[in-house]
Amino acid sequence: MGAWRVGTLVAFVVYLLIPNIQGRFINFKPGYEYVYSFNGHSTVNDVGKFVVQAKVGYTNIQQRAEGQELLLKVHTFNLAPENDPNVKGADYDFSKWFSFVISPRGEITHVYHPAGEDEEVIVSKKGFAALFASRLHEEGEVPGKVGNEGFTYHITEHGHEGEHNATYTVAPSQEGLKFTKIRHGHPVQYARANYSKTMHYHDFLGTIHSVLIDESFKSPTTPPGFDPHAGMRKIKAVNEFSTMAYPEMAYVSQGNLHFLTRHVDKQEWRKPNKNMLTVSIKLGNIKPRRKYLNVTEARKEIVGNLTCMENQPDQGAPAQTVCFRKIVDVLEILPDEEIINIAHFYFTKLQPTVAKYRIATENMIDAYGVLATELAEKLLAEKIFLSPNPNHDYVKRVLTHVVSNDKPPSEFLLQTLEDAVFHKDKFPPQFYIQDTQSRCMLALGSVSNKLRKHGNPERARRNVDKVHELLGYHDPWLYRKRRETMAPLEKEKHDHYKVVLLETLGNARLDHSYDYIVSHINSTNSPWVKRAGCHALRKYEHDHSCTVLRSGFTGNGMIPETAHDTVQITSFKGGHGVLRLSASGAS
Repeated sequence: MGAWRVGTLVAFVVYLLIPNIQGRFINFKPGYEYVYSFNGHSTVNDVGKFVVQAKVGYTNIQQRAEGQELLLKVHTFNLAPENDPNVKGADYDFSKWFSFVISPRGEITHVYHPAGEDEEVIVSKKGFAALFASRLHEEGEVPGKVGNEGFTYHITEHGHEGEHNATYTVAPSQEGLKFTKIRHGHPVQYARANYSKTMHYHDFLGTIHSVLIDESFKSPTTPPGFDPHAGMRKIKAVNEFSTMAYPEMAYVSQGNLHFLTRHVDKQEWRKPNKNMLTVSIKLGNIKPRRKYLNVTEARKEIVGNLTCMENQPDQGAPAQTVCFRKIVDVLEILPDEEIINIAHFYFTKLQPTVAKYRIATENMIDAYGVLATELAEKLLAEKIFLSPNPNHDYVKRVLTHVVSNDKPPSEFLLQTLEDAVFHKDKFPPQFYIQDTQSRCMLALGSVSNKLRKHGNPERARRNVDKVHELLGYHDPWLYRKRRETMAPLEKEKHDHYKVVLLETLGNARLDHSYDYIVSHINSTNSPWVKRAGCHALRKYEHDHSCTVLRSGFTGNGMIPETAHDTVQITSFKGGHGVLRLSASGAS
C-alpha cells in the first residue's frame, strides 16, 4: 500500500470509537492489573477499511476522594489496512506514563501525562481511558420509566464533541447488568448519524466486563441555504452549479473492549513529578507540528513580531494583529519543551524594569491565552498566578482570557482560580492588592457558567454554593443592627463585597441562585447592592423575576435615577412589562 499517515489514522479511528459520557459501576481492585483486548475497525468512504488491535491494562494505583487513579498501559497496539494487515506504519512509544482519575460513577476528572508526549499517542490513550466513561444509573436514581426492555432514562451529555441528548436502557443480564446507550443527533448539522454503545457490568468482576460501540456517519452534501452563486457575476457557467454538491464524507466504525484477565501487580507505582501535565479527557485537534523546526529561528521570529507590535501606534493598527497572529502560529507548532522554555523566559526571567520588557511580557501572556492549550494555561497559572512576586496587571491580563475564551480553563488553571477566590492562605498578601480578588471572583462566576455548558454542572454548582455561603440571604433586622455599628468606610467596603458576590452569581447564571439574588433586592438594602441584584437577575426570563425587577426599581422607592439604572431594566431579556415601565419611569 502507498504511503499513508498512520498517526492521522490512529487519531481518527480512536476518535470514532471514543465514548463521550460519565457513569457508574467502575471499580478496579487495588493491587491488580485488569487486562483487556480491544478490536476495532473503521471503514472510511474512498479511503478504505482499517483494523485496530490492542491489549490494554488498567491498574488502580491510588484511592482518592474523587475516585480511583488508574494507570493505563498499552501492551500491544497495531493499526493496519484490512487488506494488508502486515503493513508496518509508524512506531509509537506507548511506554510513558499515563493515568486518569475516574469517579465511582465513571466521571473522568483528571488525566496525567508528561509534557512533550506525542499527540497521536495521547489521543489513543485517552480513547482507551474514555472507554469506561459513562453515565450509568439504576431504577430509582434518576427519572425514567420501566418497560419491556428494562429501565429507560433520558439525559443530556457533554462529550468531547459537545452537548447531545442520549437515551439509556438498563436491563438484567446473566452476569449482572447490560447498559445500552443511543445518542441522538450529531454535532454536524443535517448529518445522518447513528451511535450506540453497550456496556456489560459483571457482578463477580465488580466492574465493566465489555464495551461495544457501533457508529455510522454521512455528512450532508447539499446543506440547506447553500447558494453556489453567492458572490459571483451573473454569467452562464460551463457547469450547472445548481446541481453541484459537496463531496460526501462517510464512515462506519465498530469497537469492542473485552476483559481477558486480572493478575496481581505488586509494584508500587509513583507518578513522576517532573514535567507532568494535568489535563482533561476531552480530545482536541492534533496540531500540525514541524518535526525538525529550527527552534533558534522560531525564537527570532517571536522577538521580531514582538518588536513589530511595540512599534505600532498606541491606538493600534492592522499590522499589530498580523504580528500577534504570527507569534501564536509559531507557538502552535513548537514542541512542548520549547513552549515551557519560552514561558520561563518571558514570565519569570524578563523583569518589567523598562516599558519594553513589560509590553513584551504582556503580549506573550496574550499569546499564551489565545493558544489556550492545557500546557499554555498551566504555565500561565504557574508563572503568573503562583509567582512568588505576583504582578497585578499580569494577573488581570490572564483573567481577561479566562473570561473571553468559549470553554472553561483546563484543570490546573481552574483549580488555581478557585484557590485564589476561596483559599487566600495559598497566596502571598501582595497577590490581593487593588481589586485582584474581586476580579478573580467575577471571573470564576463566568467560568462556572462555562462549566455548566460544557458538561460539568457539579463543579459549577460547588463553586456557586460557596459564593452563596459568603453572600447569605438578606436579613433586614440583622442588616440594620450591623449598619448601626459601622463607620462610613466599613459600610462602603461591606456593600462593595456584596455587589461583587451578586455580580458573580449573575455571571454564573445558575438557577438555584435565584432566591439568594432576590432576597437582596429589598427596600431595606443599600441601593448599590440592590442595583447589583437587579443586574444579576437579567438571565432569569420569567414573570416572577420581571415583577421583582419592577418592584425593585419602583415599588420600593427606587425609581431609576440614572441612565445606567434605566439601561439595566431595558436590557432584561424577558421583561416586556419592564420595558414599558422603563419608558415611563425615564420620562
